[in-house]
Amino acid sequence: TYYHPKYGWDRPTFTYLAASGVLRRLVGIGTNGSWVVVGLASAAQVRLHPSAMADDFVQKHMRGYVDGPRTLFHPLAEVLDPATSPGRRRGQLVSVMEFLAEMEPEGFTRFWKRLKVLETPVADAARDELLAALETDIETLEQDWIDWGYEWMPER
Repeated sequence: TYYHPKYGWDRPTFTYLAASGVLRRLVGIGTNGSWVVVGLASAAQVRLHPSAMADDFVQKHMRGYVDGPRTLFHPLAEVLDPATSPGRRRGQLVSVMEFLAEMEPEGFTRFWKRLKVLETPVADAARDELLAALETDIETLEQDWIDWGYEWMPER
């Protein structure tokens, strides 16, 4: 990423990169692309640069995920799997982070605290830690996220 004379420094990609760098330092995640970092940094990017994601992105892809095969969304068990590269899942991860912040703020706080004391690599343990902090299983989490997703609109 570089400075562009036409666009200056106030660009979504700079927000994403700065947020991901700070998050990596806070929870000790390396640059291997954990879904936690990609999701939170992408959510910060959309919050500060709303044009970085279409207003109907979540609803459109949530409907496609539930009703048919043409969508960018995938099962949460796959998206939150440490073996899955999160880069292509940014939009879906934004929706997961917004869901957690809005609907599960106490569980999300517990999750964050659990990440900070992990002795194993965060990228490998994050999904299990999230489920433990929320006291749920992946199927219930996914259904709650889908129910929420039909109504979600990012605050502008």
